[in-house]
Formats: sequence, structure tokens, C-alpha cells
Amino acid sequence: MRQSYAAYRNSAVDWVGRIPEHWQIMDLGRIGSFFKGGGGTKADETEEGHPCVRYGDLYTRHDFHIRESRSRINPDRAAVYTQIQYGDLLLAGSGETLEEIGKSAANLLREPAFCGGDVVICRPEVEIDATFLGYAADCAPSRHQKSGMGRGVTVMHIYSSELKKLTIAVPPLEEQAQIGAFLDSETARIDKLISMQELLSERLDEYRTALITRVLTKGLPPEAAEVAGLDPAPHLKDSGVAWLGEVPQHWRLHRLKHIATYRTSNVDKKSVDSELPVRLCNYTDVYYRGSIRASDGEFMRAIATPREIARFKLRRGDVLITKDSEDWRDIAVPALVVESADDFVCGYHVGIVRPSLPLDARFAYRAMQSEAVNRQLQISASGVTRYGLLNASVENGRFAF
Repeated sequence: MRQSYAAYRNSAVDWVGRIPEHWQIMDLGRIGSFFKGGGGTKADETEEGHPCVRYGDLYTRHDFHIRESRSRINPDRAAVYTQIQYGDLLLAGSGETLEEIGKSAANLLREPAFCGGDVVICRPEVEIDATFLGYAADCAPSRHQKSGMGRGVTVMHIYSSELKKLTIAVPPLEEQAQIGAFLDSETARIDKLISMQELLSERLDEYRTALITRVLTKGLPPEAAEVAGLDPAPHLKDSGVAWLGEVPQHWRLHRLKHIATYRTSNVDKKSVDSELPVRLCNYTDVYYRGSIRASDGEFMRAIATPREIARFKLRRGDVLITKDSEDWRDIAVPALVVESADDFVCGYHVGIVRPSLPLDARFAYRAMQSEAVNRQLQISASGVTRYGLLNASVENGRFAF
């Protein structure tokens, strides 16, 4: 890669490496003073009032900088909180993992603002550009340093005495501002591209669902039908099922129980007599994978009785569905077993649809993905805080082919 500056030197800091010759290496303790934030509780939050940055916001809302605040507090309660100034660096004092400990953001709010507890504040006492400091204190080399400063077992803590030793590379003030402006511009452009990609992904996902539903209820589109030697414009008839609508006249309507068997597994990690080691395909495996292969090697190890193995051993061509969830939209998510094994067993919270002729397994899997079939199952789920599918509601689900 072409170098941007005429000369570089070794920073003598492992995580920083080589830096432009005219830059300095500085510890945060030389840049500013440290103190802890403190304040009330979320009960103090109001729709209007002073901005308040809480510990959790540093993890969930602020990357490098604090430009706006989710939380606001009534001015009458401001006295119990720690006031922050423009340019202050706020660092999370605890975290669940060493990788995330000390996540930080520089305050760019010009109006009076405050922070809650479990926040460590570094207030600069030398001239340093706030935008630059935000990027420098939470870039990858800085995060690596902070991960080595965490203390704890179940919850990690990081203290001012350690954070003072955090080392960053610091260019002259004018160059700091130029770097901050450049990174603002480039990250905004990248964020826009990410948003566009996410929107494109959503649109493609919608098209994918619509295509599957269209083909599984109306048949192949004309150009594909001609290639396959089928009638490109078959006559349609009313299926009599709201979610299916019209279907080709030569298609028939079938209830799942007449073209497949359905059973739900109760195999889990419990210890029983005469247990044998197995691999379980569980809810998350089905939810996140379209294709299930026994050889993937990432399945939970468990034990099961010979009777359970015989009853719930997976076969190639089985269609698995998630049978319960806290969100009804996660009900009946399908996956297709494309590779099985003697010790590969269906786990709990999963239903097994085993097609029989004339239902093709891959057709059944795609049908389960279609809104026409999937919605039938979702609306039949029952429950209050957790939704579940009854066997009868699945077995009475209707397919057209």
C-alpha cells in the first residue's frame, strides 16, 4: 500500500505499530483527568429535558461519538447526575466480555448534558479534537488494549487506573480535525452503502417469498413452463382456501396428514436409563439453516434411549419445522434434511414432516416456505406469552399440487 507520509517511525507500542514521524504517542492519563459518573435511574427519564447518556447507550447507540441522546431527564433531577462537557470521552465501566469492555464515545453535544452511573469520564486537559479522540479511543488497537485491562469473572470491570494507560497516536491539532472530518465523511458513505444493501436484501427476500408462493400456488411462470414442456397458461380454479387462492385446474388440494407423517420430538439432554450418545438437531439449527447435514459437526451432543432414537432419527428428505416460539412469526420455519446418520436425532421444539408419495420432499420444503402454507400454520398457533403448534393444526395444513 502506498504510504501517505514521507517518513514513519516505530511507535514502540505493539498495538499501534508504525506511525507518521511527526505524530506523538500519548496515554489518556496525559490527555485528561478521570472521574466516575453517577446518577439516578431510568424512572427519571422524560420525553423532554436534558440529554442523559446511560451506560447501556454506550453499547447500543453510540459508535465513537455521542451526537444525540435517546434518554432525557427532567431538569429538576439533573442535580443527582454527573454533568458532561463537549469533548468528554465516556467509557463503559463494565461489560459481559473482555472484547467489549470499556466501549467509548466522545461527547459532541453542545447543550448541557449528563450521564448515569457505571460510566468513566475522561475530561481532556490538553487541546485535542473531540471527533478525532472519539475515533482514536475506540478503534481496533485501542479496543485490544482495553480488553487486556478488564477484571472480573461473570461481569468484567475496567477502572480509571488502567484506562489512564491507554495509548493512542496523536497528530498535530489541525491534522486531527482533518482526520476526524475525513472519517466522518467516509463512514457516513459506508453506512449509506450498508443501508442500501440491507434494503436490497429486504427487497430480494420479499421477492424470494413472493416467487416461492407464486410458483407453489400457480405453477411455473410461462417461460419456465415452456422449457419444461408444460402448459404455460393453465386454467385456474378456486382452491376454496383463502391463503391459496386460485390454483391450476389439474392440481388437487391435500391435507398434510394424507401425504406425510408428522411428529414432534421430546429428546433433550436429560439422563435416562440405557441412554446412547446422539447428535441433536434443535430449534436454532432449523431456524438458521435451510439445509441440514449430519456431517456439519456443529450439533449438540446428547443422550437418548434406543426407543427415542428409533422414533426420532432423522432421514434424508425430512422437512423440519420450528414448532414453538415467543414470536408467532418464528413459528413453522422449515429446513430440509439433505444428509442423515444413524446417531442424528431430532431434538426438542422441532417437528418432523416426513413426506410420502406423491409429495416430493423438496417441494414440501419449498411449500413450507411459501406464505400460502406457512401462514396457515402461523395463524393456527396458540398461546399467550409463547406460541406453539398443535399436531392437529399442522396435520390439517393444506397443500395444492
